[in-house]
Amino acid sequence: MNRSRVTDYDSAERWLQGARNKLKRERSLYEGGVRLVRTSPTEISVVLSWWGFGGKAVTYRSDGVTIIEPGSAYQSARRIYMEYVKDLTMVIRKGHIVISLPSDGKSASKVTNCRTCKGVGTKPKECYGPTPRCYDGDCEQYAATRELRNKIWALAYQDPERKKLQEELEPLEHGHPTCKHGQIKAHLCVDDRYDCYRCRTTGKVDYGNKQRGRVWSGAEPIGIDADGFYIEV
Repeated sequence: MNRSRVTDYDSAERWLQGARNKLKRERSLYEGGVRLVRTSPTEISVVLSWWGFGGKAVTYRSDGVTIIEPGSAYQSARRIYMEYVKDLTMVIRKGHIVISLPSDGKSASKVTNCRTCKGVGTKPKECYGPTPRCYDGDCEQYAATRELRNKIWALAYQDPERKKLQEELEPLEHGHPTCKHGQIKAHLCVDDRYDCYRCRTTGKVDYGNKQRGRVWSGAEPIGIDADGFYIEV
C-alpha cells in the first residue's frame, strides 16, 4: 500500500525530508524492499530490491515528468507501478502488458440489449428443487440408517470398510418428494422473476465507452508529462 502518497516529484521530495538521515537522500516507503531514493539532483526514484526484480521502477523528474522504468510484469510489480504513478492502470491481456492513462481516452459508446437478460430487464428465478437425499431427523427411514451413516463418517476415505458400508447404505437411502413445481432438479421459474442486476431493468447496457490502452513491451521506459500525456524519453 502506498502509505506515503508519493505520486510525483513534489510529494517525493516532501517524503524524503522526513528521513532520519542528515542527507535526506533515501527513505523507506514502509513496504518490504521498496524505497525512495534521490538518484540525481533532479530525479527521485522508487527503487525495488526484490528477488528477480531490482532497481528503479518509477522515476520522478523535477520538471514534472514521471518515467515508468523498464521492469517485470509480475502482479506485485504492476501494483507498484499503479500505486506510484498517478491514474495509471496496468493489466495483462492475452500475454501482453497493457497500460492505460486518462489521456488515452475511451472507446465509442455502444448501447445494445443487455446480454444477461437479453433485453427483457428481468430474469427468471432458479428453483433448486429438493436435496438429493433425505437428512430429515423425523424421517423413519433416515433414523433406520443413521447408525450406518455414523460408521461411514467415522472411517477414513481410504478405508476399504468405508466403501463396503456405502454400498450397503445406497439402497436404503431415498429422495425427497418433488419441489413445488413438480420437478426434482434445478430449473428456471419463468413466472417468478427478479430484476436484472446488469442493466437494472432497463434492458440496455453500454458495452462501449471503455478506457483505451496501449501495449507495453516492458523493455523500454515510458515518459508521462505533468499533464498526464505520453512523451519521448
